Amino acid sequence: MNENLNERYKAEEQNKPQPPAIGGIFFIAMGIIALLAASGVTIAGRSPWMLFGLLPAVWIVWAAYQRYEANGRRLTRGVLTILIWCLFPFAFVVGGFAGLQASVIWPLAIILTGLCLLFVRPGK
Repeated sequence: MNENLNERYKAEEQNKPQPPAIGGIFFIAMGIIALLAASGVTIAGRSPWMLFGLLPAVWIVWAAYQRYEANGRRLTRGVLTILIWCLFPFAFVVGGFAGLQASVIWPLAIILTGLCLLFVRPGK
């Protein structure tokens, strides 16, 4: 009886979902960015804190990948929609490195949102 319980416990432990590695990567990246900023390093003349904006993009791509895997490795509209949302934080970082103001980037983000709503409709 005890052996059956031990085997069942081991089987349950093996089937438990593992925490995503993206959380650990996120905190490591935050620490590296903080160390770079504290040491006075600049990237293309900009603060390393600009890289902090890429972290949400990485997180969104991870969510899209998980949805892609859950859908049997098929690129569905849901996966594509999540990937399109990744463009927003990425656009702000690229725009910041290019010297664009957020007041220029926001209208472009709103236009892109409208295009996504027109062309990537859920359920179609």
